[in-house]
Amino acid sequence: MDTDEYIASQSAKWERERRRGRLEPIGDQEWRRERWAFHPQANMPSKVFAIERIRLVRDMAPRGEGAVPGDAEIRISYATQNGDGRWRRSQFHPMIPLADLGPIERLANDMV
Repeated sequence: MDTDEYIASQSAKWERERRRGRLEPIGDQEWRRERWAFHPQANMPSKVFAIERIRLVRDMAPRGEGAVPGDAEIRISYATQNGDGRWRRSQFHPMIPLADLGPIERLANDMV
């Protein structure tokens, strides 16, 4: 499966899950995937970044800080294509509160 096929397949899968109301379990929390986009890495087309807007629906173990139900965050992950042609998603994905996106973007742009 090439990069374009992977992106189309993953997007279709997430759309089916969204329509069925599937929640994404992350630790003791359940999140709903609202929107997503994919971007192949410029110098490595066998690596695709996924940018997701997710919203916290349930928190089974509130910690007194961090996201509360209703909060939206951006999750960034990636998938790489192995030598056998299969795609594997990264194991850890940063989740960034919407309020932090602007400041992080400015910091990154200052490094360019």
